[in-house]
Amino acid sequence: MLRSLVLFLTFLSMSAHGADWSVNSQESKLGFFATQVGAEFEGQFKEFSSTITFDETDLANSQVKILINIKSVDTQNSERDSNILNAEWFDSKTHPSATFETKEIISLGAAAYKAKSLLTMRGVTKEVELPFTVQIQGNKAHAKGELSVSRTAFGIGQGQWAVGTVVGDEVRIFFDLKADAQ
Repeated sequence: MLRSLVLFLTFLSMSAHGADWSVNSQESKLGFFATQVGAEFEGQFKEFSSTITFDETDLANSQVKILINIKSVDTQNSERDSNILNAEWFDSKTHPSATFETKEIISLGAAAYKAKSLLTMRGVTKEVELPFTVQIQGNKAHAKGELSVSRTAFGIGQGQWAVGTVVGDEVRIFFDLKADAQ
């Protein structure tokens, strides 16, 4: 009886331990793919914080919130990076961060999921669905996902930039996160 109780308590502590995750920012990427004059480029946000509770056996209580520092954008082009921050684009003085927050996580089977979420950029919040995968081995997790959004639906690209002739309207947001159980 005592042995069964010890095993049960060990199982509970392992389950609770595996539900909260800390992202390893050195091994993770959060960014986007966009097009400029027909050529695709990649941008990354070098600074972001996250609160992640994920348990594949308890999706109802799993949730993710990510806060992105817009000023940490890096597209490997300093002129483009500077322009992205100005009032016509992200307006980082007024809106220094973007947020992603899940409302519901649904299993699609075989380590695949869909997150019904709220994405806020430039002060505009839209509902989005993010397909993603998670591989968990012991105390390590690796999650990847991507979704496409219309930048103009978030007010990104004002004035002459509101048309997709120079900079395309569709932007693919991606993440490749590695995390450790807390």
